[in-house]
Amino acid sequence: MKLKKDRGRFTVRFDMENPDHVCAVEYLERQRDRGKAQYLADAILCYEKAETKSFPQTDRAWIEQIVQEYLEKQSMGHTTMKINILLCDDDKDFLQRLTEVVTSQPLPPGISACVTKSAHSSAITDRQLSQYQIMFLDIDMDERSGMDIARRVRELHLDTIIIFVTNYPEFSMEGYEVRAFRYLLKQELQQKLPLYFRDALAEIPHDKKELRFSVNAEPYRVAYKDILYLESQQRIVVLHTENPLQGGDHFYGKLEDLENELESDGFLRIQKSYLVNMAHIKKLNYDKVVLSNGEELPVSQKRYAQIKIQYLGWKNKQWGSAL
Repeated sequence: MKLKKDRGRFTVRFDMENPDHVCAVEYLERQRDRGKAQYLADAILCYEKAETKSFPQTDRAWIEQIVQEYLEKQSMGHTTMKINILLCDDDKDFLQRLTEVVTSQPLPPGISACVTKSAHSSAITDRQLSQYQIMFLDIDMDERSGMDIARRVRELHLDTIIIFVTNYPEFSMEGYEVRAFRYLLKQELQQKLPLYFRDALAEIPHDKKELRFSVNAEPYRVAYKDILYLESQQRIVVLHTENPLQGGDHFYGKLEDLENELESDGFLRIQKSYLVNMAHIKKLNYDKVVLSNGEELPVSQKRYAQIKIQYLGWKNKQWGSAL
């Protein structure tokens, strides 16, 4: 394996005539982005060790996070939006049929889809539920019913599109409780699913503003409107939201980078450690802000005049857009 390091560039070239190297390449190609990020992080650290003859105090997780984000950007290069879809049914034969029909549906330009199927409803965690935009759920399952999953989705304040798949049309009345999008009778799978799937895609806002990040190489997404503020704790960014997040409430990053990304979407840097969603500011004083949940955060008194100007300018724009 040849290593080459130029200014601003790092490449690893394998010797494809070496059987060991061929095996390594094949192994990497089978990995998801998480696995690639881990191995690339190891490669970077090993290279650094070889160069300096000593193992530096490098934060491996930080490097892995950078590589993971790069891979995600690369994978998103040809699409503008990725939709995650969950198919859940304890009838494995029907689940396979459902999978085949869903994955055969055409997607609009600029959209890609990742389909996950599960025959074990009780194994689906809250964190996993938060990642799906569309769910096809069998209502009548032994481990955990589709209705129970749907109720949990709404308890988590998720706006997931839920399509119930069932043999029993009498269940339809229960769906109002969880805002079910459609009911799909299993015997009408081939006839009705294409229409329901197309309608579901049309319901997803393509311009929805979301903060996307990774925790331990697992992807998370949080709508801007749900963020109260972001807090910097050295190289960790802590996310504070209206409703508690399941696991993904902090990630590696710099508040400066997030400020540049979010400023145009209504986020205000009120102090060195805080980036606040102005939509959740209830009151701005010279020494603190009061948020919609009653929480108080300190304001930089040196920058108060500039902060107030930014905030009032944003409020005027909101009034203008509402007229």
